[in-house]
Amino acid sequence: MPCTLTSLPVELSTIIVDQVDSRDISSLRLTCSRLHSTTLYRFRQSFTHRTTNLSSKSLRALTAVCEHEDLGPAVRSLTVVAAYYDTTFLQKVLDTKRPYKKYNEEHGPVIRETHKLCTRKELNTVATQHNTLIRRQADQAKVATSKSDLIQLTAIMQKASNLRTITLEAGLYQYPEVRVAASQSRGAWADVWKQALRVYSVTMTALAQSKLRIEELHIYGGEWGCSVPAYDMHRLMPDLLAKGLKEVLVQSRVLSLNYATRLLEAERPFGVKGFQGYPRRIEESNTKLVSLAPDKRNYLGPAYFLSLCPNLQELDIGYYALRIPEWCSSRDFSAYWGGYENAFDQITRSVRLPKLLKCKIRGQSIRQHALLQLLKDSP
Repeated sequence: MPCTLTSLPVELSTIIVDQVDSRDISSLRLTCSRLHSTTLYRFRQSFTHRTTNLSSKSLRALTAVCEHEDLGPAVRSLTVVAAYYDTTFLQKVLDTKRPYKKYNEEHGPVIRETHKLCTRKELNTVATQHNTLIRRQADQAKVATSKSDLIQLTAIMQKASNLRTITLEAGLYQYPEVRVAASQSRGAWADVWKQALRVYSVTMTALAQSKLRIEELHIYGGEWGCSVPAYDMHRLMPDLLAKGLKEVLVQSRVLSLNYATRLLEAERPFGVKGFQGYPRRIEESNTKLVSLAPDKRNYLGPAYFLSLCPNLQELDIGYYALRIPEWCSSRDFSAYWGGYENAFDQITRSVRLPKLLKCKIRGQSIRQHALLQLLKDSP
């Protein structure tokens, strides 16, 4: 006996709808008012979490969702990805004409140790992928120069009235659709960190300007391979406070934060003093590692930030220093370590979290008096 979709029980129609492509279900819901009403809740659930890499395309899509009268209020969680697009690998494939192994999210693509050459079809595919990454690089540069990402992200946060969770992640793209974790970024780690810092600045500025009060904030927390330099946290704080960051964070209940006490200065050649003995490849990387341990600005940032979150119930704070290249001994950089103990001491001295119920401390050694002070100030 024939029957219409709307005559079926709600539970059964929901199961059927769940198996339909998103484009088809959108068409069905537009042509059937009853189906629209019975599946609205389940349809909205798929928009609870949104992700953007601050590209013009992803920001336009996110804006369209947040402006929708039904879908906008459904957005409760937003992940902002600090994406760095690295074309060197695909360029190497084009130059050597050697095939590559299957892409892996953890380790990325790997050149095969084989004498077999790529076919013309494979080279055309790689060339297309290479051009895609180049276009994304150009779009990223254009968005950063015009600051349109800040403008659009601020508008998105203002329209998403129920947004309660912000997460910052970082990763490397050596292939258009595969993101390599920041901890596996290898030679491109400095560029990933530079992009991560910029995304932190844009996101926190947009958050302050939107006046949106959030409950959970994850700043590269729990993600080994990336963090925010404490120096930059301190440097950006006056401007963020002037734009209203304190009011935004006052109701935060959960915070996860990875910080570093070494400053990353990109696009600056090495000075003559102190770096003459290091491998030439460090000089060629055009990147400088600087320790500002004697300078309070290099370890006050995390404490300054935590002081804005007096109602925290869960805290996950980790120390993750700038990565040292595998081909360079960590002993060569022993003079540039330090500051993390001062950073945690400053947190325990100046921050009071009376509602803290759960705390996770990772990647750092803690002095006894600092730990005792933290336990004393917690319930």
